[in-house]
Amino acid sequence: MIPALAQVKSEVSVRTLQLGSGEMPEAWVNVSGEKEPVKVTWLGSQPTRPLNVIHNGSLDLLHYPNRSEENAKPELLRTVALPADSGEVLLLGMADGKAGKYVAIKDSFIDAKFNDWMAINTSGQTVAFIAGEDPKPVVLKAGASTIFHPKTEERTGVKFIAKAERKGEIITFYSTYLPAFSGQRTLIIFYHDGKRMRAKRIGDRFIQVETNE
Repeated sequence: MIPALAQVKSEVSVRTLQLGSGEMPEAWVNVSGEKEPVKVTWLGSQPTRPLNVIHNGSLDLLHYPNRSEENAKPELLRTVALPADSGEVLLLGMADGKAGKYVAIKDSFIDAKFNDWMAINTSGQTVAFIAGEDPKPVVLKAGASTIFHPKTEERTGVKFIAKAERKGEIITFYSTYLPAFSGQRTLIIFYHDGKRMRAKRIGDRFIQVETNE
């Protein structure tokens, strides 16, 4: 465990999800009950199982510059700000440079129903979207998230359109039909891949932490 964590220990439940393509940097975190750091898993299709990560106010991602050496010690790869007063977070990662880019958001959407959806804007610009027949767009500022309730029946879905500014014009960058499945919450994540705005839809089933009790 790195020395900084010996000062103030708190725990946060962390799931991870990769946005975009590319190979994520290898990273490890300090996990409650483990003597050695645990390697982070990145999936693009579904958030991972949660880990109870030890932190001291922010999330420290570690790496091993010389992992092949005997008794190799981890070093700090990146420090990620944690949302205030949140016991569960979803850590979003993008393959960007040697250390990657990361955003941690509250993951308190555990008991959601099929029509409880969440939109998350991880980009640096405002996004406006329409879900279903409601003509009034939802405006989501940079870094913000919102829970909304599209008018849809179970196992059907809604038309979804998202717009943002590009070169001084408001353009549609995402237009599709999104299904509403039983037992799932729907996450729509807006992000910028370095070239243009993109959106990723996740049909998320929350997986509880397994214990030995």
